[in-house]
Amino acid sequence: MANGVKRVLQVAPTTDAEERAEQERVLAHRVLQSPLGTLRVTADEAGVCSIHWLVPADAALADAPELGERADLCADPQEADLAADPCEATAGGRAAAHWVNEAAAQLAAYFRGERATFTVPLSMRGGTAFQKAVWNALLQIPYGETRSYRDIAAAIGNPKAVRAVGQANRANPVPILVPCHRVIGQSGALVGYAGSQVHLKASLLALEQSRQALDLDQPAQH
Repeated sequence: MANGVKRVLQVAPTTDAEERAEQERVLAHRVLQSPLGTLRVTADEAGVCSIHWLVPADAALADAPELGERADLCADPQEADLAADPCEATAGGRAAAHWVNEAAAQLAAYFRGERATFTVPLSMRGGTAFQKAVWNALLQIPYGETRSYRDIAAAIGNPKAVRAVGQANRANPVPILVPCHRVIGQSGALVGYAGSQVHLKASLLALEQSRQALDLDQPAQH
């Protein structure tokens, strides 16, 4: 099953007007508890911008709600998880809240083993042309399957760039939705994920492979 994430890979602002729009962009944030640890999800009006596995020191930023609760908004990403007043007055703020809540709902279903693909759009700003090529290649890896770094390098037409593929994987701002956890070493070893947290890669793959035989995107039969 192919990953169904819609792609909105945006370039960094290059004009004064684009820079002003970037400064005025409203971001919605959620800190979520997953079965594997705490996640921070960020979205803007176009879609999901980033997902971060929080290290223990970062987890103290907020009392993380359970998956399924509503988002809080703030235009300042540094204060988002601690904001008392949601910034929902603008259309952009409402759209950002919608996407971050939709991402949370889809992630919850994924971790329950009920979802194999994601339909929430991505709004990934920045990244080099090479990184974007790698990220788009990651989106083609089917649920529950793996590819090697060498496979990804060949898929983007640059078979000698194995090490650079690994670096692009590490720079992926939206793990899980862009499934860098499905890329493994040529020998089959699970190498490199979220810093030194290879156990997360192993757990994500175990979740997917245990459900791979089911068509998870079909409605449940009652």
